[in-house]
This record gives sequence, C-alpha cells and structure tokens, in this order.
Amino acid sequence: MARPSAWRIDRGLATALGDVIGWSPGDGAGALVVALTGRLPVGSTAKLEAVAAGEVPPGADAVALAARVVADAEAGVAGPSWSCWVMSTLHAALLETSGVARAEVVATRRIDRRAPPVDVHSAVVADDGTATWICDPYFGLVLPGPGSDEVEVIERGLWGLRSDGPGPAGTSRWSYRVAGRRWPEQLRYRVLAPSLDPGDVRGFCLVSVTHSGVPPRPNARVRDLEGSVEAWTNDDGTATVRRWRWGGADGLWAPDAERHDLPSWVAATEVFTDLSGVPVR
Repeated sequence: MARPSAWRIDRGLATALGDVIGWSPGDGAGALVVALTGRLPVGSTAKLEAVAAGEVPPGADAVALAARVVADAEAGVAGPSWSCWVMSTLHAALLETSGVARAEVVATRRIDRRAPPVDVHSAVVADDGTATWICDPYFGLVLPGPGSDEVEVIERGLWGLRSDGPGPAGTSRWSYRVAGRRWPEQLRYRVLAPSLDPGDVRGFCLVSVTHSGVPPRPNARVRDLEGSVEAWTNDDGTATVRRWRWGGADGLWAPDAERHDLPSWVAATEVFTDLSGVPVR
C-alpha cells in the first residue's frame, strides 16, 4: 500500500507548477531547490498582505498555493514574495506528487546567540530511497540528511553545515548552520518538529504573525545559478535593491555588487524585476 502523503496534489497542477519554475521530476530533489529559489521570490510580502487582511499567512494549503503561483504566471502578473512555509510546502508537494522522494515538512527553531526568543523556520527532509537530504528552499541550501557524515557545503553564495547531536531518550537531534556575507554571523537552526501536516503548518504560520525573526517590512530575494537579487525596505521607508554574483575567491560572493537606493518599495519592485526577470509586488 502506498504511504499516505500530507502534501500530494493533483498531478496536472504539479506539472504546471514545475513548468512555471523550470523543473521536471528527472532533475531531482536538490535541483528543485535551485528552481524554486530562482523563479519564486522569498520574503515577507505574502505574509504582510495576509496580516493586513486579518488572515492567517499562507503556507498550509499546497493545492491553493500551487494554483495561485500557476495562475499568476499564466496571467503575467506580479506575485508576492513567499515565506519559508510556502516554499517548503510547495517543495514537498512537488516531490511527493512526482514520486521523486518521500518528503517531510519539518519545523526548526533558530538557536544561535542572536536569535529572537521565538523564531521558527521550516525545511524539507527528502528521502529518494538512496539518500536523505535536508532541503531549505527559503535560503536555497541543500545538505546531506541526518545520520550522514558532517559535511560543509559552499554553493551559490551560501555556506552550510549540518551536524547531529543528542536528543531526548537517546534520540538524535540534527541542526544546521547557514551563512552569507550580508549576515553578521552564522544562523543556526535545530529540528523542532520532524513531521508536520497542514494543520501544524497553519499553526506555525499563525505564530509567525507575532513571533518571527523576519522584520515586518517588505522584502524579497531570488537566487539562481549566477547570483542573487535582493530588495528590502529600510527603517525610514526608503528601499534598497542589490544584485550579487557568485564566484569570489572564497566561493561565496564575487567582489562586484550592484546597488540601487530607491525612494519606496514600489520603486524597488520595478528595479528588482528588471534585474532578476522575476516580477514581485
């Protein structure tokens, strides 16, 4: 009997979503992270729109999310920037529906010394029958899964390291660290809940309204094989857009970066779209 899946969606919808982001099942679980982060902007605007409307931020309904992304692409309209919960749900839905891998959406908690008291993040643990991977489609990181040798990864401007540690009653609790040049130090996340269903994700999305490490201001980022484009709003209401390219001597960022200081978020979205080819609102 096939294993029940919390994330499987209609196969036709999954194929349409794969076409939007430029991914097919033969590309594999790791390539899906690259495709998602290169075509769907991550950030805060979908969450902020939901909060302004008095709704729970999106993330739990894989069918509705996939349909919305496909509809926006077909209409040629700018979509919002998506939270980690949305990206993990879509990642799991594509893996499960296509049969590429078993996928669990997991909750992690940020635990580095600069972490807020409550900052919950999400990722996907994917098992294709030959290997297990931790896939973080928000940051764009893919790491060997729990139980494998500790491995350092430098890829597409990110540094990452996964490690296992002791958990309660003789179990093991994995964690991973991620760093990039714009951040003052490594961010560290430890597994909090290893298998979530849509109701669990909805609960964490609701928690994120009041407890989050993401500033409550518009921001967006896309990452592809060449570099990243990031846009954010400053404390004074102005906005900044910056394009980075990979390939520095340390494997992270090359020294050249393009920066645009702009009067508003609306102006920033126009520059963001011009630089990345990905429309965002």
